[in-house]
Amino acid sequence: NLRSVNFGENSQIVSLGEKVFSGCKSYITNINFGDNSQLTTIGESLFKGFSNLERVNFGNNSQLASVEKYAFDNCYRLIEVNFGEESQLTTIKDFAFSGCTSLSSVNFGENSQLASIGKYAFNKCTGLITIDIPDNVTSIGEYAFYDCTSLANVYFSDYSQLISIGQDAFKKCTSLTYFEIPSGLTSFRSVFSSCANLSTVVLRHQNYMGIDHAYFHDNLRYSGVLYVPYSKLEQYINSSWKDYFYEIREFPQINDRFVVEIPTDNDVVEVNVRVVNENPLEVELVSLC
Repeated sequence: NLRSVNFGENSQIVSLGEKVFSGCKSYITNINFGDNSQLTTIGESLFKGFSNLERVNFGNNSQLASVEKYAFDNCYRLIEVNFGEESQLTTIKDFAFSGCTSLSSVNFGENSQLASIGKYAFNKCTGLITIDIPDNVTSIGEYAFYDCTSLANVYFSDYSQLISIGQDAFKKCTSLTYFEIPSGLTSFRSVFSSCANLSTVVLRHQNYMGIDHAYFHDNLRYSGVLYVPYSKLEQYINSSWKDYFYEIREFPQINDRFVVEIPTDNDVVEVNVRVVNENPLEVELVSLC
C-alpha cells in the first residue's frame, strides 16, 4: 500500500487528475512535492477525507498558485502543512483545510504571495494554536477560522496589507486573548463573537473607526481593554466603543505593566506583563497575579 508520495526536486508535473490518488485514500501519510515544483493547483476535493494523511510539504520556490475548495477537507490526522520559501501561492479557497482537527502547524514561509484566505478555509482546525498571516493577504473570508478553539495567537506584521475580515472569521476562538487589528483594515463585522476569553484589543488606525454592535463578545464590557492611538483617545472614549469595553486606553508604552488573562484547561490565569516593544506590541512575563 502506498504510504509516502515524493515528487522530488524540479518536478515538471503541472496538474494532477481528480482521482489520481483515490485508491490510496486510507493509506497515504506523507506528501512531498519537492523544491522548484511546477505544480500550479491542488484541485477541488483532491485529498478530501484522506484519513491517515499527516504531513504535506510543497517545497521551496513552488509554483503552486491555488489550493482549491475542499482540497484537504476533513483530513483529521493532518498535523503539518509547509508551503515553503518563495511560494507563489495566492489563494486558499473555501473549506480547503476545514475539519483538519489535528492541524497544529501551517508555515507559509518567507516572501509568501498569499493574497486571500477563503470562507471556512481553516474551520474547526481545533489543534491550531498559532497562525502568522502573510503580509500580502488582503482578505480573510467569513468563518475562516471559525471554531478553532485552541487558536491563541494570530500575528500580523507592520507591513500587513489586510483590508477585510469576513463575518465571524474568528468566531468561537475561545483561546484567543489578544488581537491587534492591522492599520489598513477597512471592513470587518461580527468577527470575534463567542471569543469568551478575548480581553485585549489593539486598534492602530490613525483614523477613527466606527463599531458594529456584534464585533465583540459581551465579556469585554466587564474586563476588556481597547488600546487606541493617543490622538484619537478622547474620540473613542466619547463614542459607542465605550459601551463594548470596560476601559479604553492609549497604546501601551515601553515599561508599562498590565494584567493579561490566559486560559488553561481548567481555569483562567491572570499574569502581570511588561511592555518591551510598542509596535508591534511585545510583552514579557513579570509574575503571576
